Amino acid sequence: MLSAEVGHRSVEELRKGAHMIQAPLDLPLRLRAGESKWLCVRVAPHEGAERWLRPVGHGVKVTVVNHGHVLGRLFAGCELAMLVRAGDEERVWMPREWLKEDDCVLLLAQALQEEATLESIQIDER
Repeated sequence: MLSAEVGHRSVEELRKGAHMIQAPLDLPLRLRAGESKWLCVRVAPHEGAERWLRPVGHGVKVTVVNHGHVLGRLFAGCELAMLVRAGDEERVWMPREWLKEDDCVLLLAQALQEEATLESIQIDER
């Protein structure tokens, strides 16, 4: 089960654990146009496989940050994704060594349209 910390705080506050709500990840997350939310998804490293994070939804831009690095920006269910391409457009790789140091993968979910929804966050392995 994924867990999350949700709020309207800066990356620094999230990383320090200030003012965060600890709860099971309650999805779907519905956002109004222009609204954004930070999530901290705990992902344990796996020694035998690489881990990939895949947000599923519509009208949502998801920026993925771990260990102080932006791992990628994904456009879940957006036509804009067709215009912005580099690497895998549906998921982002999470380096095992960074997950060992910091298992909190920060997600900034931003609504790009009315009634945007982050339906699920999937962790794939290879």
